[in-house]
Amino acid sequence: MTRNNFLVTRSSHAQPDRQARQAQLPQRPQRPQRDSTLPTTVIRAAGTCAAALLAGLLGLSGASPSTAATPMVSANSASDSPQLSLAAVGQSGSYFDVIVAAGATISLQVALTNPGTAATLAHTYSASVFTIVNGGFGATDGTGPRTGATRWVDYPEAIVPLAAGATDTKSFTVTVPTGTPPGQYLSSIVLQSADSSKGAGQVSLDHVLRQAIAISIRVPGSLKPQFSLGAVGYTRVGGRSVIEVSLSNVGNEHLKPTGTMTVKDANHSIVSEAPVTLGSVYAGMDTTVAVTLNGLLPPGKYTVSLTLTDSSTGAAATITNSSFAVTDSAKGSQSMPNQLPAIIQKVRTQSGVVLLIAVVGIVFWLAVAMSVILLVHRRSRKRL
Repeated sequence: MTRNNFLVTRSSHAQPDRQARQAQLPQRPQRPQRDSTLPTTVIRAAGTCAAALLAGLLGLSGASPSTAATPMVSANSASDSPQLSLAAVGQSGSYFDVIVAAGATISLQVALTNPGTAATLAHTYSASVFTIVNGGFGATDGTGPRTGATRWVDYPEAIVPLAAGATDTKSFTVTVPTGTPPGQYLSSIVLQSADSSKGAGQVSLDHVLRQAIAISIRVPGSLKPQFSLGAVGYTRVGGRSVIEVSLSNVGNEHLKPTGTMTVKDANHSIVSEAPVTLGSVYAGMDTTVAVTLNGLLPPGKYTVSLTLTDSSTGAAATITNSSFAVTDSAKGSQSMPNQLPAIIQKVRTQSGVVLLIAVVGIVFWLAVAMSVILLVHRRSRKRL
């Protein structure tokens, strides 16, 4: 069975960032290969409006568009910062990967650990999963209703005291309802610090540590990989153009499409072309393909062509010359990372302009020549 790496990002703010939780999930659980790389947890900071303003004054707002509002905070920024980890007991990988027939129940265990040097209170719960922009794992914060395969998970929400170095093992079950169609399904368990803690440094922001572990459930039966591309959108982020295309995984298998996006102007000239590599797009879920260019497109009409293919299954989708319009454009832009797709702007000169420049040049040099001749002639007459 193919197992892919997880990158888990969970954050807590006064206004939660719904894309702050990321991971890569196994794309092909049924195939004979395994990757047991452990998930990595990232902490993001949350603070008051005053703290955010202070951060801007100190130059922290120069981060990339995806992180500018939530500066990264090191897990070791304070000696008493909580440390938490999750482990799938009895699993060879870093998450749960199980096969459960429709109408059956399986019992599992998860280990909640505090590897830090200070005791902490932890909040644990089961969470629904979604596909983030450009693919990848996202887990909800647990405040909303449980959806999808998370309704099959019987894992009681709890506040768990964890002493320094302690581990608490929790048991839970997964019951797949009778009549569930074959395919790949996904849920998760979350462990987070119950209370926010103070960061360190010139700008001290409260932060909450979260970690999520995926539960990958395969219901036996045939897999039918399929996805489609939809509407095209345009937006500006941080002085750059972003081209967006909606994507729906309408099949029952997780996919990782790759391909190329091409943008043309009203004259059918290519203004940008870039490779597209997505993270996991989970079965039955929607996401957005978002390509950020290294500058701003000038106002005008454009078209987008995008072809994506999942190399493991051969599933593919294409849109050709889907139109969008840019109605405004900033005169300046921020510094542009080299890895962003370039905007190709061809210089077009009008023949009339070129002719006018040539005429002006000729007249100028004729005037200079006449002035020199007159000057020499006057000096010659004075000498005579």
